[in-house]
Amino acid sequence: MRTSLVFLVTVFFGLGLFAQEEGIRPLSSMEGKPSVKGDGDTARSMVYPDEVFAYAFPTNLPTPYGEATLLPSDKKELPPFIPNTVYLDEASFGVFIWGWPCGTALGEIWRFEFEDPSGAVIDHDMEYNNFGAANWRWNAQWGVWYEQEPFPYELCNNINFRSNYFGIYQDMKCMKDSPQVGLWKMRFKYFNPTAGWATIEEWQINVLNESRIKADLVASPSHIPSRTGLTNNRVTTLAESEANIYDSCEGPKVDFTATVVSDRGSVDSIEQRRPATDRHGTVFADVSTTDQTAFPGESNLSVQEVEIENTNPATIMWLPAEWDDRFYITCYNTPRESDFPHGPERPADTWHWCSWVTPPSKNFKVQFMTQVMMNGNGEYTLGNETKLVRWEDSYGCYRHTICSITSAGDCAQAGRTIAVDRERSLVVPFNSTVEIPTVGNRHAEDAGGDRIVGYDIDVYNGIGEEVCNAWQNSRQTVRLLTY
Repeated sequence: MRTSLVFLVTVFFGLGLFAQEEGIRPLSSMEGKPSVKGDGDTARSMVYPDEVFAYAFPTNLPTPYGEATLLPSDKKELPPFIPNTVYLDEASFGVFIWGWPCGTALGEIWRFEFEDPSGAVIDHDMEYNNFGAANWRWNAQWGVWYEQEPFPYELCNNINFRSNYFGIYQDMKCMKDSPQVGLWKMRFKYFNPTAGWATIEEWQINVLNESRIKADLVASPSHIPSRTGLTNNRVTTLAESEANIYDSCEGPKVDFTATVVSDRGSVDSIEQRRPATDRHGTVFADVSTTDQTAFPGESNLSVQEVEIENTNPATIMWLPAEWDDRFYITCYNTPRESDFPHGPERPADTWHWCSWVTPPSKNFKVQFMTQVMMNGNGEYTLGNETKLVRWEDSYGCYRHTICSITSAGDCAQAGRTIAVDRERSLVVPFNSTVEIPTVGNRHAEDAGGDRIVGYDIDVYNGIGEEVCNAWQNSRQTVRLLTY
């Protein structure tokens, strides 16, 4: 697998117009980087190249290239007059020119010059021909990405401009003793008949023929494996990863030792299926943790061997994480005494009230008080007053309360509260927030008693039997959002 790297030189010509009678520019005006010059008349100003850049691109360019808008956004500018190192295994390089040739007078030449490691020079000129049109003159040794028809002189006297796009390239190959290895030079030059040639910019590109071993890693989304419980009220999350190891010239590295590591160190547990790559150049590793929120809340995976270049590390976001097992989702409420009009009843003082409570002067339906014991809370009326009674499971007695209290000590809220198993098969962390597809996000702040075990979730919907009448129990996939 190889990625081409393209060196592009981009020339931006200003948006002025050329008047041929303006004459030849003095060479002194071209010292340093070129700049836009004009006589103040937009329609007839002299135009110099405004800026000149050399770029490296981590991609192949299409042929023909065509539009400047297709230039990769992740281009890297190469500074002039200092060596820029690249590798032959990833390099095709060339020139891309985006410009307005109307600023070139008869006798003037703009040149891009390439000098290869042997000292041979290949040049590419732009000059006016005798037909009044700007042309690029290409050396036949180089391929052309895109070559527009000669730019008519008449368009230079019209305010409706259009830009010219040109390109040339030299393909680099992975091979031993390649003549392309060594120091290349790219120069931007200017010529006029009076002063001759002047170099405006020069870039040095040192092409190295070094085969490199690289690693591309990917990881699956985090999930909670089947039938795993809690450790200190924390789930175990797991992500499967793979690292593809390859030689930049020769392709996949087979039976090559590669060790996957995490930047969070011992916070994550990594179980690699085999120490060396398979016949496809791949190693597989299972990464797990019970500390999903340890800074920064994500794990970056790489290969630790120093001879391997990690070109594409993998990142695991530990939360949210989906349980592999589905949950049985049910509805519960705060029972209302008036929902139980029939059946036996007993005086209040025959029920076991907490020692600090004075029982109310009334009879309670047996079915209602039994339901309060199961659900934890209930609502009844005494005269014109509505009261809430709670079963304190830890004391084994009834008392009054101001709201339907959850196991966490908060007031139960429809649209927020769910009950989970806290005693038998611990699956959902208490006080965590989960996402249930049919009802949205809910907070695990209540316990479900004997009815809620393991992969069961009871959703609180409010007071009275009507809040659960339309409910349909179902099995659903649930995600853990936060602790």
